[in-house]
Amino acid sequence: MLGPDGKVLVRILEERGVFRLDVLNVALQHAPDVGYEVLHRIALPALEAEVKKLDAALPGLAASWAPDRLRLNGGGDFSCGGPHGDNGLSGKKLVVDHYGPGVPIGGGALCGKDAHKVDRAGALRARQIAVRIVRDTGAHAATVRLGFLPGLREPAFLDAQVDGSRCNAVEIAKLIPLPDLSLDATVRELELLELSWLKVARAGYFGRGMSWDR
Repeated sequence: MLGPDGKVLVRILEERGVFRLDVLNVALQHAPDVGYEVLHRIALPALEAEVKKLDAALPGLAASWAPDRLRLNGGGDFSCGGPHGDNGLSGKKLVVDHYGPGVPIGGGALCGKDAHKVDRAGALRARQIAVRIVRDTGAHAATVRLGFLPGLREPAFLDAQVDGSRCNAVEIAKLIPLPDLSLDATVRELELLELSWLKVARAGYFGRGMSWDR
């Protein structure tokens, strides 16, 4: 009924020592004839039990559990998993793509992806915001995180580390004017469809005057 492939993305918020489950995004590979209702019946009890186990280490987490916190297979049908369903690139390529600045390396390559993919558009928009924070505020360093959930065109969260201090989306907006963070606007404003990606890949993504470095 369920396949071996899957992914879990969890966002937990903390305030004054109390932890709250914000988003629990789960992707489960499944047989072609298994529908969403069956998947929810399988996943919900198991996930609730795991959240309760974590309450001892993260006080308040169990109390924040609710079925509507779960987003299951938001990217659609996941009957084809593994290497047949994900034409990703190797970890070595991830390192090459991000060479230069202090960019945390996640699970998505920049090269070899459609311009509308969050792996590419989201990463470059985050880079642009970080560059502008440093340029406009005089900060020494900024790392920006844009979090997208599968199937959504808008980020689920935005935050940053600016010279070691954490900033949420509201605080970032006080530092710089925030652009439209949707994938469609990002592709359009960063001119991702007009670029020669071969030249970009050969010369490097960062520090060469591209739209996301301005």
